[in-house]
Amino acid sequence: MLILSFSSCASLQSSSNPLTNNDISKDLDYVCEQPKPEIIIKTVEVAAATPAPVIIKPSDKDGDGVYDENDLCPNTEAGKQVDQRGCPAILLTMHGINFNTDSSKILADSESILAQAKAALQDSVGVSVIIEGHTDNTAGYSYNQLLSERRAKAVLEYLVAHGIESERLVSVGKGESSPASNNNSKEGRYQNRRVELRTVGTAFIKQEK
Repeated sequence: MLILSFSSCASLQSSSNPLTNNDISKDLDYVCEQPKPEIIIKTVEVAAATPAPVIIKPSDKDGDGVYDENDLCPNTEAGKQVDQRGCPAILLTMHGINFNTDSSKILADSESILAQAKAALQDSVGVSVIIEGHTDNTAGYSYNQLLSERRAKAVLEYLVAHGIESERLVSVGKGESSPASNNNSKEGRYQNRRVELRTVGTAFIKQEK
């Protein structure tokens, strides 16, 4: 049995032992020539976890569906229907704002209806209104146009006199161009001698016989 004792490749390669032959020398050379394993240390940066975004829901203190930043009426009573500005919507149909033939004088019967319109507008801060005057076809077209304008203006002046800001009101005349009923009957012509109030936006007020 051949026992080789060595402490390093160098000592084996330089050994003068006569038993060491070429084959053993070649094997030792192969072993000694093997590279030492390298220890590689890599630093891997681990990205910090991204915190979940915090979603802050806009405030709607009165619960009307319109956020406070856009709400012109931030203290609306619960359950009231509102328009896009957060103010109570005017969803009122009124009857009886009519006139005598060839007249723009507001009839006594119409004043109670106009009082309702005034109250509705006072409850709807910021709502603007178009006041439209109309006529039947009794007179000529041009005359009826001017008459319808006078009727609309009369209603505007009534509302202003009762506390509605003039900046919220615009009066226009439609003449005989938009009849609400047939002009062939007395009742139909009476219904056509009217004024309609229409809010600018989602709300609507209308007066008709």
